[in-house]
Amino acid sequence: MTTLVALASKDVLVMGTDSLGTVPRPLVDPSDLLAYFDDTNGYRLKLDGQGKPLLDDFGKIMDQAQQVPYNQLGNVTKLFDLYPLPMGVMYTGITSIGSRTIGKMIAAFKEKDAAFASPDPSSNYTVQSLGTRLLEFLHSYYASEYSNPDGRPDLELLLGGYDHLGYLPDLYRIDIRENTITKEFDSEEYPFGVAFAGQADWIHRIVYGIDFKNWLLLSQKNYEILQNYRTKIVALLAEAKVDFEVPEPDAFGEELDLFRELRLQSLEADWSEFSEQNAIDCVDFFLDIMIRSQGVSSQLPTVGGNTHIAVIQKQGFQFVSREEWTHRDHSVRIPGVQQ
Repeated sequence: MTTLVALASKDVLVMGTDSLGTVPRPLVDPSDLLAYFDDTNGYRLKLDGQGKPLLDDFGKIMDQAQQVPYNQLGNVTKLFDLYPLPMGVMYTGITSIGSRTIGKMIAAFKEKDAAFASPDPSSNYTVQSLGTRLLEFLHSYYASEYSNPDGRPDLELLLGGYDHLGYLPDLYRIDIRENTITKEFDSEEYPFGVAFAGQADWIHRIVYGIDFKNWLLLSQKNYEILQNYRTKIVALLAEAKVDFEVPEPDAFGEELDLFRELRLQSLEADWSEFSEQNAIDCVDFFLDIMIRSQGVSSQLPTVGGNTHIAVIQKQGFQFVSREEWTHRDHSVRIPGVQQ
């Protein structure tokens, strides 16, 4: 897995990523499924009020799955400049399509696409148009390599920068598996913000107050409480000899949903006013959260290594992290990298 962070303000677009390459597999801890089994009845499947098993769908098992790393590679390059255009792109997911790495494929796209042949004032390029062509280029190889749509691996990109005639940064999310491109911060009133891709659970807990895993656990707990309450009401009605069919909790649609109109305490920030240095520090902070939290976790880390951060402004792309090759105590700057 990977963590990608992009922050867009009035002054700058900052993009950052870790450098640990991990190939995970979705695995389920059997203890996470205990809620579906009755420990007072030989651990048989629990039934709802209509006598149907609570565990009635394979998706409920997959909801409990965790991405567990089984192969790792350090120092993977995931962030690339699109020089001479004022744009950058980074990716999460598979590191190669066939025999070519994603980095080599991006380089091949730059050699082929007309936007890089003569990026002068007469070239009315946009981030969206370039992203659309990049999606078409990568997806053609991806679909050929993974001809069976079932089980295709994840590959997602964040592409950002400045249109030729634009004065504010744009950011697009490109999903190669779904063959889609969508604009982040698509608001005329407030086209700024922070976006994440890959693994960002610990970041989400700070920025949004909750992540998907905890949302799922709380939703299940809410349903269990409502189901237990219904069971007690049914028993009391039977004891009072009242003939009444108590509806299931889900019979009311979203009315009893724990998260309906729920407000959580989360990070409040005016992303639009972040200076270049504010944005750099913030992106570094988010990446550090993921790396450090996984460093003290009992699970194998899926985010780590050196962090790579770049600043994109109208005048171009520039790394602020040190991009170099090293051998013991000797290092050289990587040729051709904008820094």
